[in-house]
Amino acid sequence: MSNPLNSTEGTVSLNLTEGDLDCYRRAGRGEEIAPDDPHAAHLIALGVLIHDPFSGRLVPADIRTAEARLRQEAERSAAGALRRMAQIPAVVETLEKERSRSLRASEPFSGEFLSSTELANDIISRAVDAAAHEQLSAQPGLRRPEVLARALERDAKTLRRGVMLRMLYAESSRSSDVLLQYVVAVTELGAQVRTTEAEFSRIIIVDQAHAFFEDRGILEDPSRGAWHIQHRGTIDYLLEQFRQRWVHARPWYGEGLTSVNAISSPFQRSVLWELEAGSDQRQIASRFGVSVKTINRAVADLRVKLGFKTPYQLGPWWLRSEERNLNEPPPSPLARWPGP
Repeated sequence: MSNPLNSTEGTVSLNLTEGDLDCYRRAGRGEEIAPDDPHAAHLIALGVLIHDPFSGRLVPADIRTAEARLRQEAERSAAGALRRMAQIPAVVETLEKERSRSLRASEPFSGEFLSSTELANDIISRAVDAAAHEQLSAQPGLRRPEVLARALERDAKTLRRGVMLRMLYAESSRSSDVLLQYVVAVTELGAQVRTTEAEFSRIIIVDQAHAFFEDRGILEDPSRGAWHIQHRGTIDYLLEQFRQRWVHARPWYGEGLTSVNAISSPFQRSVLWELEAGSDQRQIASRFGVSVKTINRAVADLRVKLGFKTPYQLGPWWLRSEERNLNEPPPSPLARWPGP
């Protein structure tokens, strides 16, 4: 006979063999059962055979009592399995972090110097054409009309593939009519453009796998080329630098802010007004007649669109955002919920 313990779960098997049933029938008839009978051991482990305290013989247990015991054991086993499953993500995350650290520690620096503007543009174009998720770029200076024309053609194709484009320009760039036309075109296709008064360097980051930045070591050479970096640790650092400037930059809505080109939706703005007024997610859901999950998803979607790491960054953005002007603030709580 097979082991009555389930080898994978450490619990007693619920499979009853013909030998088990024969042993159960003999015990029910009051027959003697050998102490080393393996079928009896299985039935005892299940709690369906017990020792009679008076005769010492094995007799069938009350069926309902045995059922209750089996259910309790199954519930304990299920609870243990659920606890174990709940621990799996933390274990995997810990192992992934350790694996990432070991890979980064052993990873050789991967970078190349692109010695001319022509070579840099060729390699950048290849990376951009292969982009699948995200392209970040920071352009501190004005771009020539012919450069913007080529960029618009390329960026339009990238946006239509579903790649998210986030572009950072200097605040002074808003005075350029040529750049304005470009911004209007790309924002209509879904790109996000912002301007900042802070200083920054020219950089392009594609899919968090390629970073391109100009070489600032040969200032007298206008065609000094650029660096192409694929080292993950270096790219993570450059990403963080970009994000810090992005969070504090001002959205550029092209020709003007409208509900069509706004980053937030009318519903998301209504949620932000309510949060600003001090309502929590449950109160907002009740007021709007939706689920709390819907409110949380609206906040999470806006956070992702803005490129924020946490929802707490939405507050400062909202307080200084022009998009506040697209929705009227909600009425005061007193007007909203008048007393009797």
